Amino acid sequence: MKDCLMMVFTAMSGIGAVAAVIVAFIIYQRQKNIALFERRTQILDDFERFVYSVLPNWEWDGSMTLVTKYSEIEIEALFDESIVKLQKDIIKAAETCNALIGDIDHAKRTGTCHAKADLELECEKLSIQEKIRKDLTDKRAYAYKKWFKV
Repeated sequence: MKDCLMMVFTAMSGIGAVAAVIVAFIIYQRQKNIALFERRTQILDDFERFVYSVLPNWEWDGSMTLVTKYSEIEIEALFDESIVKLQKDIIKAAETCNALIGDIDHAKRTGTCHAKADLELECEKLSIQEKIRKDLTDKRAYAYKKWFKV
């Protein structure tokens, strides 16, 4: 009788140990998904903050740290090549807008820059900003459908 009870308790301990391992694995997977979710959200939030707050600011100093602090390798590992392309497009748009700010200032001082008036250059800058906003909105929606599952 004593041996039977000992076998039952041993079996229960084994079942408990297996259950503990399974629960620990499930918790690990969940924490990993949450960490990926948070990192992906941080990247897209920084891209959005740059496109909607920094890029339109006429006092912008040309810094692109919010976008460039993420490597292409990291972005591709967390998302895919389409979000890497978005990062490159944002950087290219920022470089163009930064140059246009200088051109606009020059046109205001001299009347024209590259045979364009300051208002034409401002419209060009606004057009670039609007296009990159649309691209960001589309890619963010794509990202939410594909990767934002906790």
